[in-house]
Amino acid sequence: MTNMLHYKDYMGTVVFSEEDGVFHGKIIGISDSISYEGDSVKSLINDFHTAIDEYLDFCAEVSKIPEKCSFTDIPKYEIAIWWSKEDNRYLAEVPELPGCMADGETLNEVTENVERIIREWIECAVEDGKIVPEPIGRLKFA
Repeated sequence: MTNMLHYKDYMGTVVFSEEDGVFHGKIIGISDSISYEGDSVKSLINDFHTAIDEYLDFCAEVSKIPEKCSFTDIPKYEIAIWWSKEDNRYLAEVPELPGCMADGETLNEVTENVERIIREWIECAVEDGKIVPEPIGRLKFA
């Protein structure tokens, strides 16, 4: 599982390297490459905040509009979609994100809705300091 950091409308990953004994991560949802690291949780968070502040300062210096987190780099989770006769609409569930479900009258609508709900699920989890699981790929059912 990977936790996410949140600061000034930016989100970043957290990975622990047992081999190196450090935490590291990168900002997600923007095309610019911003990374950070620390040998403790406190130093990781400080470097995460510093990396974002330096990015915003750099953008101001070169008159560049800073990218906003678009959540296009949000991890890709397995989505189960099925037709519900009872509800007369498509239903979608993200098994790796408890309670993450959506519906829609068409496949396009249910897909758009579940992608929005995944972003909102992750945003809420980050704001609440909860762990955001890494996608494990195709789930196997018995």
